[in-house]
Amino acid sequence: MDREVDWIKAALGRNPSKTRSGLAKALGIDKSSVTRLLRGERRLKFSEARQAAVYLGVEPPTGFAEEGAPYSGMDAADAGAETAPIYRGEPGKDGFWRLDRTKIIERRPRGNALKGVASAFGLYVPDDAMSPRFKIGEIAWINPARPAGPGDDALLVESVDGGGDAAILLCEVASIADGVIIARQHKNDATYEFDLGVWRVMYVLPRS
Repeated sequence: MDREVDWIKAALGRNPSKTRSGLAKALGIDKSSVTRLLRGERRLKFSEARQAAVYLGVEPPTGFAEEGAPYSGMDAADAGAETAPIYRGEPGKDGFWRLDRTKIIERRPRGNALKGVASAFGLYVPDDAMSPRFKIGEIAWINPARPAGPGDDALLVESVDGGGDAAILLCEVASIADGVIIARQHKNDATYEFDLGVWRVMYVLPRS
């Protein structure tokens, strides 16, 4: 078996209500592509691991290599580091922020929940859009290797070519279905709808 898809095969085998056809729909690919994926003939993409995990109701193994990562400087070598990079979110319009992950503000100990997660990072919260869940100036810790589901806090990151500056939104996931995520922010109870083909959903650790 290909190690990247063992967990998908196991989840399909455990739950008869989860099918290859359903998985294909969740991933936005055809059934033959799912067959090739499970045979190890096709690479499992980072975004597909997240979507498959949401559909199957499980968590994928941490440390997936992300193809076409939108930011520089975040590779597997960072997974074993004792610290993770911290960035500063810049306030934008309508609850959105801007993030430039080529500019590290500092590094902090990553904690047990983020051990071995190559792409983990922290983000200084610049406003009170998610108050009282997250306060201005504190660090929100992000684990992109773990899928976020309904009720979870998440950081939505706009896909950009070549890395650098991107629009982001710290929010709570309301639902994920058919390639669309519905998210909301607490302060103004604002609701947003996003295309998962354009936005990445990154799990935000609960406040300690």
